[in-house]
Amino acid sequence: AEQNYLLALEHNPRAPYVNYHLGELMRSRGDLNVAVRYFQRELEIQPQFGKGWNELGIIQIDLGDQDKALVCFERAISVQPGLREAARNAARIYAYKGMAASEREDWASVYKNAKRATDLESTDPIYRVLLLEARFHMGDTAGISDELGSLLIEFPSFLPAIELRTSLHSTVESK
Repeated sequence: AEQNYLLALEHNPRAPYVNYHLGELMRSRGDLNVAVRYFQRELEIQPQFGKGWNELGIIQIDLGDQDKALVCFERAISVQPGLREAARNAARIYAYKGMAASEREDWASVYKNAKRATDLESTDPIYRVLLLEARFHMGDTAGISDELGSLLIEFPSFLPAIELRTSLHSTVESK
């Protein structure tokens, strides 16, 4: 397959999807740096190719660069708003960043990242609780109890929501 793709590029260096398929082939072989170059070439030819941006983001994760991956996922979403896979991938990174910020008790950063994660994946209970937790720690408790109640109706045994509800109630009781 590789030889056929390379032959196609000899005939037409800007042939759509050829670099994309070579990138996929290189990724399947574990040659991630070469795969990145092929995906980048494809995206020079087709900058509006959302799936190509998403795949490049996945490789960036495999290479350990979440920030570059996030740029790729956001670009995929901007050029192809209905690309759910890119939205899920970006939401996951935002949530990881939010969780890391919660370890540092940087609640403004938790809020920013959890908000973007829930904007992208509004039904995910982890992202929703992370956002509520940030609001709680920032002193914005209006409506949190109701939102937790709704979440617990959907996910009755979701421990992070139960723990946050307990913290919320103990804070209210101690005042």
